[in-house]
Amino acid sequence: MKEYHVTSHAIERAVERLGQTRSHARNHLVTLMQTAVYQGEQPNARGVMTKIYDHHRSRTRLVVDGTRIVTAYKMEGPLDAESFPKEIRAAIQRKASALTRQYRKEIRSIETELAEVNLEIARLQLNRARARSPKVRAAIDVKLTRLRETYESIERKQTAAGRKLAEVAAHV
Repeated sequence: MKEYHVTSHAIERAVERLGQTRSHARNHLVTLMQTAVYQGEQPNARGVMTKIYDHHRSRTRLVVDGTRIVTAYKMEGPLDAESFPKEIRAAIQRKASALTRQYRKEIRSIETELAEVNLEIARLQLNRARARSPKVRAAIDVKLTRLRETYESIERKQTAAGRKLAEVAAHV
């Protein structure tokens, strides 16, 4: 873990702009720097080049001079879709449509797989009801347990694919 020194100006900006308490600001900024992504360099007021880091999850931008965190501020909100050229919006729409088709196809195949497993479970339950021997019933119970575990794992896949589809649909 790289050590960073936090300036008093950065602490004041964290209190003011990020809503941190003064006692937690230093630690918060150092923690943000551990997962921040380097964006480039920018000259400061004296003409010295400072490094710019963005922490995307918290939407925070950090300005670093060597190992000193100089200041921090919130990044602007997400870009408006209308600010992009028409060609880029069309390309994004095509990609989103392709992803939507892919996820729907995946969901349909998972639903078919779930139905087949359900059918097999029903067939085994019928066989278990007809069976009289305890050994046969025990063997069927083992198969049923495995099939139910398979069913649960397939359901998890279906939920994940549904979440991916919802994420794509939310951004289009």
